[in-house]
Amino acid sequence: MYANEVKNLKWVSVLDWSELTMTHFNRWDKAFVGQTDVDSFVENVFKDVARKLNIPYTELEPILNEENSAFYSTKERLFKKYSGVSKDYLRLLELEKMLRIPDVTSVPDSTTQSNVEKFLADFSALNDREKLEILQRLETVSVKVEFFAK
Repeated sequence: MYANEVKNLKWVSVLDWSELTMTHFNRWDKAFVGQTDVDSFVENVFKDVARKLNIPYTELEPILNEENSAFYSTKERLFKKYSGVSKDYLRLLELEKMLRIPDVTSVPDSTTQSNVEKFLADFSALNDREKLEILQRLETVSVKVEFFAK
């Protein structure tokens, strides 16, 4: 899959925020979620998506950031007012609902596919004209396969 094709996938909210850390402490050593905690969590989620889709993170990140512009502006407003918030703070819970990623549950795991399987999947997604063009280009290469029985 190519990075620009991600826009055609269904997008869903991130539901599992259990990995969100609390590394911001007040003067009484009570832990809170800080902006860096949210940023680290989001980066890890985005990298997981890139791995699942077999797309380099650097190519996918701009698309994910664009799709989550409302999330980022809300996050900026939240942490402009507070340096840290509790995990059950209502505005943080609302922010969590805003983070969206492509639905990768229906995408086959690319780590188990061979290069040939990936190519055939890509090839079958082409229209007839594109398939014909590829077949014509492949005809310029002649391959001779011989089988020797022992």
